[in-house]
Amino acid sequence: MAAKIIESSNDLNFEEICDSAMMAIIVFNAENMSLIYLNRLAMETLELNESDLNGFYLEKLYPQSSKAKARSFAEEFIQDTGFYQDMLMKRMNGINFIANLGVSKIQNGKTLLLMFQDVSFQKKLQREVQVKQQELMRSYTEILDQNAELQSLSEAKDKLITLSTHELRTPLSAIVAMTESLSLGVIDEQEVIQSYHKDINREAQNLMGILNGMLDLLKLTTKKMPFFIWEHSLNQAIEEQLEQFASKLESKNITINKSFNDEEHQACFDTIRLGQTLYALIDNAIKFSPKNSEISISIQSNDDVCNIGIKDQGPGVPEENQSYIFEEFTTLGDIDSHSKGAGISLSIAKLSIEQMGGSIHLKSEKDQGSLFSLEIPKKRILDEELYQEENPYADIEF
Repeated sequence: MAAKIIESSNDLNFEEICDSAMMAIIVFNAENMSLIYLNRLAMETLELNESDLNGFYLEKLYPQSSKAKARSFAEEFIQDTGFYQDMLMKRMNGINFIANLGVSKIQNGKTLLLMFQDVSFQKKLQREVQVKQQELMRSYTEILDQNAELQSLSEAKDKLITLSTHELRTPLSAIVAMTESLSLGVIDEQEVIQSYHKDINREAQNLMGILNGMLDLLKLTTKKMPFFIWEHSLNQAIEEQLEQFASKLESKNITINKSFNDEEHQACFDTIRLGQTLYALIDNAIKFSPKNSEISISIQSNDDVCNIGIKDQGPGVPEENQSYIFEEFTTLGDIDSHSKGAGISLSIAKLSIEQMGGSIHLKSEKDQGSLFSLEIPKKRILDEELYQEENPYADIEF
């Protein structure tokens, strides 16, 4: 139903009303799309002069091709009455702007009425707000990461204190006891004194190894361990570690069965960190292998990784205990006998391999031995700055 004018309209100036409107209003002849009328805001928005009005047609509002995400105003949008948000239109100077546009056909379709509002500034503000929100989100994420890092450092500190309590007590107690006996002069036999000196040196070396291990664990836990990853020979890395166990193997008459001699296997790893891991695994295999047994070491490769397998014939690890075998304070001996002392070598091994882009797994059954598997990447899959050869002269000042 048409709106009714309640009071006399003789004094109303509809042109003044339109010029005071908060929307730009422009009217075209629907047949030839020539301009009939536009209000003051339309002229300001489109940046029109009086001289531009003659020969002004609807198509001059159509924008040229644009990369903007907004829809471009075109003939298809004037076919029916509608309201369109974020419509791209063109000013007289050729510059595009974004508008909310209302389209109506009046006088039985003979006249086209457009009402629009320039929202370019609002859209710019929205984009700036979105950018600020994204910056705030990034800052918030960074704060969360920093908090997580601080939490990790706090946990690492607590672990270091606990490890110190457990690991350092035994060698320190032995050293203190022996040095006290020597200082009090209660031992005067030269052979016993020399034996004490050897024992003190052994316990001091053991203490140094524990301290180095704890420092390594701290660096790995907080991701502060430097890595120098390059392509190296896995065959050579294993052989170098086996050389260190010659006497232990001989004392238990343990045979090493190697199944990689015929083929050279190359992978990307830090020689020191992989050597540390191999040493820990071979040492455990020897420690828990019975006399006259065999330890098998194999290398298998595919296109992406090399898999090192170290299999012993020891007592094995029950399935229910395998989930925490790589945790701090756990040794293979603890699994069965709950012996005193905490182990960190397997924790260091796991963290080292993972931070080199690989993985470590245990497959074991009670009384069936244990198989430790290492997966070492053959290709560069980490940040490029990690792939560098260690400088042997880095610590030397000239």
